[in-house]
Amino acid sequence: MQQYNTILPKITMPEYGRNVEMMVKYCATIPDRDKRTRFARGIVNFMARVKNEDKPTQDTLRVYWDHIALLSDFKLDIDYPFEIIQKTKFENKPDPLHPRVPNIRYRQYGLVVEQLVKEACQMEDEEKRLRLLELCANHMKLQFHLANPHADEDDNKIIHDLVDYVGPDHAEECYKVYLYALEDLMENNQYNPASIVAATAKKKKKKKKKK
Repeated sequence: MQQYNTILPKITMPEYGRNVEMMVKYCATIPDRDKRTRFARGIVNFMARVKNEDKPTQDTLRVYWDHIALLSDFKLDIDYPFEIIQKTKFENKPDPLHPRVPNIRYRQYGLVVEQLVKEACQMEDEEKRLRLLELCANHMKLQFHLANPHADEDDNKIIHDLVDYVGPDHAEECYKVYLYALEDLMENNQYNPASIVAATAKKKKKKKKKK
């Protein structure tokens, strides 16, 4: 029956492949110490070829011998040409770090937008508050369509999500923001409001001239 890697035990160092680990295990079964040492040297040469190193440096060779010790679970009794790392360095590993992932309400908009909307809601100046909400809404529209390029241009969706951000206290203000056309937002994907206004004004002038 053919054995697939998916059903075989997990290898210790995948960068060398399963064959190197099997060679190290076989090396440990060789009765004669001198033969084991010579066989281990051959494994080191093979490891260097795996890494495409024709002339490995002393530091690199030291790493290969450390890795042979690690692959044998430090049970390979041979004459190492270098002082190898100690097993105790691997016994008391620190607990893995689990980075805190913030709870983002709408991931397509990102955390920064959510924070900016929250900051806008704390502004006392209504004009500045509306301006910041408008900047956030247009950025939300751009990010939404970058994440969903085949979605229809639906401003109601953006306003609905903005209302969800601000809550009931500023919900009515969300309907006062001006959302630019998706075409203008895509042309100014860094979202410079001034350039969008200028581009929109030029298009309006062109339309009047055509009439």
